[in-house]
Amino acid sequence: MKTILLTGACTGIGSAIYNKLKQKKAYRFVVLGRKKPEGMPFVETENEWFIPVDLADVEQTEQKLRLVREHPGFGEIDIIINNAGQGYFSKIEDIETEMWLKIINLNLTATYATIKTFLPNMKRQNYGRIINISSDADHTGFPDGGAYCASKFGVLGLSEAVRKEIIGQNITITVISPGRVDTCFNGKKPGDRPLSLKPEDVAQQVEHVLALRDNCNVETIRLKSTLE
Repeated sequence: MKTILLTGACTGIGSAIYNKLKQKKAYRFVVLGRKKPEGMPFVETENEWFIPVDLADVEQTEQKLRLVREHPGFGEIDIIINNAGQGYFSKIEDIETEMWLKIINLNLTATYATIKTFLPNMKRQNYGRIINISSDADHTGFPDGGAYCASKFGVLGLSEAVRKEIIGQNITITVISPGRVDTCFNGKKPGDRPLSLKPEDVAQQVEHVLALRDNCNVETIRLKSTLE
């Protein structure tokens, strides 16, 4: 049974990923975030562990990741799914430094921290799957998107660089970059974007990546609704 570290699973895409993979009964879960996904036990079980953390707080995030790494049952993470993220949209001259750092830390630095913490173990066991949930903002800039686009371009660049460092090892990195998804993102609520992608569309791609043979790595997946 493989152990998954999943960030940001209380709603939306993360919740859909959790529920999709849980159905397979082939994985154990360590979930990090502000709130636990619906249906997850309130207490730690043999196969599920929720750790409350503000992933925009670098020191707190590193502390909680060390807690996971040192756990005798959950510490050997096989699969990382970096999903936690936040949108913030404003002209660059109006973005306060505190908000800039919050977006960069949550969307990019937390991704760096999970990879840094668990990649050494993946190398030792010669197995690892890293899936970074990004956005179409990782390859397309737009007005008022300075902080958000910078963080997502960073996720793509980080993923491509690390992929070059692990050539020849049984470790893969995939970036999934969806367009608009009908979630609570940016103050919306499910149903506000009826023509957009659904969270389950992204979760289906995660399931697909995890089903690939060991010598196959899908580097990037760009999802778009055909209705927008």
